[in-house]
Amino acid sequence: GDADSVLASDPNGELRLYLPLRSSNQLVGSSLNGTAYAGANVDPLNQQIDEYVIHQLDTNGIEVLTPNEHDNLSNWGTNLLTTTATPDTSNYNTTLGNYSLYYDTITVLEAGPPVDPGTPGGGTAGGGAGSAGGNAGAGTGGGPGGTVDPGTGGGGDTTPPTVTVPLPGGGTIEVAAGPDGELPLFITLPDGTVGFSPGTLAPNAP
Repeated sequence: GDADSVLASDPNGELRLYLPLRSSNQLVGSSLNGTAYAGANVDPLNQQIDEYVIHQLDTNGIEVLTPNEHDNLSNWGTNLLTTTATPDTSNYNTTLGNYSLYYDTITVLEAGPPVDPGTPGGGTAGGGAGSAGGNAGAGTGGGPGGTVDPGTGGGGDTTPPTVTVPLPGGGTIEVAAGPDGELPLFITLPDGTVGFSPGTLAPNAP
């Protein structure tokens, strides 16, 4: 999908997208029931608020949790014969838009229920900042290796090192990093814009 792609349900219905893996999701820029979809989350990243999954694996490929939040379209045969779409689960979330994603398997940093990236403190455990925005230079949540109680934010290193990051327009910014030097997921630039960094921040990162 791209910016010209429109996926929509009945106006009073639900848009449910079933995919085996996050890497199967190629809908960046598409319109999902009127929401401009920013693109799929990437592994490894803890389960997000718009995702329902059957299996959670750790970064070694070991299953750490089996949420079994949907039936993997086990009723597809009936749907095909009757030309109807019968939901296989009651799990559906409209926090980020009127759509939900149903994956078979995702890779997470820590096992656990979904986190809302838009909720302050709803960080990705061990993965980055606990909140979008935060202090000038870094999000306010925990860094890599921290633990998270959903909704309470990350518990990263209390004395994280800093990384000097070059800015696209010149100059640099000091960003608090985790013990291994990994940068947080969200940073606030000096001009007030929020940058998004999936693992590493490059000079030309959005």
